[in-house]
Amino acid sequence: LFVDPVFTNPQAYGTVDLILAMYAYALVIYCDFSAYTDIAIGVADLLGYKFPRNFNQPYLALSLQEFWHRWHITLSTCGVIPGINKLAAEDLQLRLAVSLHGHTDAIREQIMAINKKYPVDDLIAALRAYQKKTGRRITFGYVLLKDINDTRQHARGLLKLIHGLHASINLIEYNPHGHAHFQASDRKTMKDFRWIIADRGFEVAIRFKRGRSIDAACGQLGTRLTP
Repeated sequence: LFVDPVFTNPQAYGTVDLILAMYAYALVIYCDFSAYTDIAIGVADLLGYKFPRNFNQPYLALSLQEFWHRWHITLSTCGVIPGINKLAAEDLQLRLAVSLHGHTDAIREQIMAINKKYPVDDLIAALRAYQKKTGRRITFGYVLLKDINDTRQHARGLLKLIHGLHASINLIEYNPHGHAHFQASDRKTMKDFRWIIADRGFEVAIRFKRGRSIDAACGQLGTRLTP
């Protein structure tokens, strides 16, 4: 990468090279949709303004290449709070993808047994602390299940739960299998749910089925036993 050698040994380069490298550095952060604050911090660091070590670790990586690799690693979790807290303390600046699927304990426990150990309010509190420490956006996975978590009321409840977080939401179409009684929401319901969330400024994507015909879609792998 052009910017790595420039910032490793800036004395060997001219003013124009340094300016171009700073613009390039800011551009890659901007293209990652990481918010204007990240750009300001990154450029300021390049200009010599230092921040506390645990404030924004990627900018203190040994090279831009190391920073870039860390910045694009996403760790998925079902919501193990001690693990999230430990990760925050490591200053690794990884993205978190969290399987949420419900905005209350009553709903989430129908879908995810782990919620009995780590209730949803405690999970969100841990995620707020993680984001405050790292500045990283949180991605929530939310499978839409007919009459369980897919109504307009559920969408508004989700908005209330994650209010104030810098987050994106992946709405997932449920893929049925013989080991669960759930039913998929219809496409209109999914789109209405998406509109309610997106209208509040959150980035929302709908992940439709892929591989369902061969039982290889999301949630179907491993559900059919082979003798």
